[in-house]
Amino acid sequence: MSHTRASVLVVLGIFGLGFGLAASAVAIAPQKSSDVFQISGLVLANCRGFRVILDATIQVDTTTFFDESGNAVAISVHVQWRGTATNSKTGDALVDKANYIISSDLTEGTTAFLGVVYRWVIEGYGIVVLDAGKLVFTADGVVFDSTPEVENGNEYCEAFRVLAAA
Repeated sequence: MSHTRASVLVVLGIFGLGFGLAASAVAIAPQKSSDVFQISGLVLANCRGFRVILDATIQVDTTTFFDESGNAVAISVHVQWRGTATNSKTGDALVDKANYIISSDLTEGTTAFLGVVYRWVIEGYGIVVLDAGKLVFTADGVVFDSTPEVENGNEYCEAFRVLAAA
């Protein structure tokens, strides 16, 4: 998972992270909330001769699950990310569209990211940036990772080089 996207999610993480556990019939009903955030002008990468600038709208739908005593036991966050990554020099832009779930089992202390975090496509060329899969971690670190390696922003710069040549 990209460090930039993860950093943005830490800020959004105020809502909590979670996974819906099976609830008993006497458990308190889940609590749901929705919020929309705007990101404008975030420098995603510093490339040779240009910057990749990100603008996005993020829809965050959060569900908190409780046990029979009213204690939160899990939180599930569905993130719908709709944005544009722009080359600061040329104005060329790529659509940044993602859908993923962040889930946390509060009793076990595990958090998981599952889904598509980044997906940039150049028409006629194909996918040029993809960050998708499953990442599970605890306070002690990562316990499972099927996501691709991210090269500190190099893949974002390269995507715009490919776009310029397409």
